[in-house]
Amino acid sequence: MATSLGYDDAGRSKLDRILKGKTVKIDAALLDDLKAYLKNQGVTFLEPAVTEESAGYALQDVSLEYCRFEVTRQNGRYVAERMEKGRYHVDPAEVSHADVDREELFVIPVIGDSMDPEFRSGDRLIIQPVSTPDHQLIPSDGVYLYRLEESIQVKRLMRQPKRTVKVVSANEKYETYDFVVDDDDLDIEIIGRVWARLKRY
Repeated sequence: MATSLGYDDAGRSKLDRILKGKTVKIDAALLDDLKAYLKNQGVTFLEPAVTEESAGYALQDVSLEYCRFEVTRQNGRYVAERMEKGRYHVDPAEVSHADVDREELFVIPVIGDSMDPEFRSGDRLIIQPVSTPDHQLIPSDGVYLYRLEESIQVKRLMRQPKRTVKVVSANEKYETYDFVVDDDDLDIEIIGRVWARLKRY
């Protein structure tokens, strides 16, 4: 196949990695070459419908807000403040789900090892803000970014009977614990749900 496409050694190596499943990142030029080759071999396949909007979306990276959070004390209570640190460009394929408004997504760095090995320190996470009724802390089980008193955390939150939430770290050295949603002493602020971990190539 590489010979038919006229690829040099670098191109052969790249194609070999794709065919062996060692990478899934395929640039537009290579994808066009592969499509042309397959058509010449008599392989038929369905092409997705392309609109003017989707074509423009597919050809450029998506820019998301890259930020960190700082906890401040305001009027006697803790508040999580989002501090924009720039923009983070991601592959459109990573934010292409139809049920997500990519304009509301933002990216944060992972700090610490409490979710290791699921998320490692230095990883980048895409966060989707969530809003729930006052009587409900989280809409469903999942991994959330939240403020607990003066600490910003990323943990798996799981709803339990009697309006209790279980807090689970991926790293076994951190203990699992529960809290009651209606506890008046509970100072927690749900910021968003971890929507995806950005892939590393």
